[in-house]
Amino acid sequence: MIILKSMDKKTYKIFIKNSIKRFAKDLEETNFYSKKDAIKLSKKIYVNNTNKDFKNSEFGFYTIYNKKKKKIGYLWLKNEKKMLLISEIYIRKKYRNQGYGNALMSKIEKIAKKLKVDKIELSVMVKKNIAKILYIKYGFSVISELMMKKV
Repeated sequence: MIILKSMDKKTYKIFIKNSIKRFAKDLEETNFYSKKDAIKLSKKIYVNNTNKDFKNSEFGFYTIYNKKKKKIGYLWLKNEKKMLLISEIYIRKKYRNQGYGNALMSKIEKIAKKLKVDKIELSVMVKKNIAKILYIKYGFSVISELMMKKV
């Protein structure tokens, strides 16, 4: 069982700071971005998509707790027209592979049904195989792939 609680402003600021670092690391691991460029791009993406949105009703920034009320991660959703966009899911390392991802996906589906949206959308980095397996298990299909080549 998991519990979602809306983030407070302090938690939100910490979430964004850490998310920028995590996404920059993911970008750097693709070997297409230097550390400096990965950080620059990550900051640009997060600043352009989050700062103005914290109090926007279309966005949901949540802290995820387990039944023992331990903070296990974070969730960022966006309610778009007829679609729920999962912008970010983060489960803290020590809580991974314990069923929380499954519980969270079920909770997200309930949110989508409550909002009466037609689709749930997300993107996943190629190296995130465990996450990709979970999403496929929950019925997500790959509809696009981004490819790059260094020149």
